[in-house]
Amino acid sequence: LDNGGILMSTDTVKKYYDENAGKEWERLETHPFEFIFTTYMMDKYIRGGDRILDIGGGPGRYSIYYAKKNCDVTLVDLSPGNIALAKEKAAESHVDFKMAAGNCLDLDAMGLGLYDHVFLMGPLYHLTDKADRKRAVQLALEHLKPGGIFYCSFILDFAGLIYDLKNGFLWSSSPVSGVTVERAACRRRPDVRVPIRFGAFALRRIGSQRR
Repeated sequence: LDNGGILMSTDTVKKYYDENAGKEWERLETHPFEFIFTTYMMDKYIRGGDRILDIGGGPGRYSIYYAKKNCDVTLVDLSPGNIALAKEKAAESHVDFKMAAGNCLDLDAMGLGLYDHVFLMGPLYHLTDKADRKRAVQLALEHLKPGGIFYCSFILDFAGLIYDLKNGFLWSSSPVSGVTVERAACRRRPDVRVPIRFGAFALRRIGSQRR
């Protein structure tokens, strides 16, 4: 359980995205500001030919964008449904890159190698345990070249409170993984999305300057 009383198991998150991969792809069309702002910032650092590891990249919006810029991209996502849709969208965009279904907490078993850029722009929304969040970040950093750049996004602790004040409290009597949810306070639920203005994006260059 997280502090809001919600059990967000791996299976819960995986099932949601397996069943809603199309909605996740369309989300950035319905709310384009997130994608426009994020790529605007990242384009300052990413160059054609760079190696990118996109962890938890969903159906591949960012992966496809940078593959079209001639980057060497690897996409890893928990949901096989997201990966299947990413393959379809990549084919439509006439790009080809490595993709695999996998857990961000098991990267060390995947033999992925090192990258100039590592994205962690999804898993931190769903990892409610602090130890899991720390492990996800550490494993991401272990796949970064010296002087590479780490990019992450996350939901701020007070996002749920702001959302509740603006839109009214979120109530549900439906069980989530066998737990009755009374409110989604300060945590993202798979079926409740906090607007991006309540989120945060960060990037950091790790180690010595490259090249």
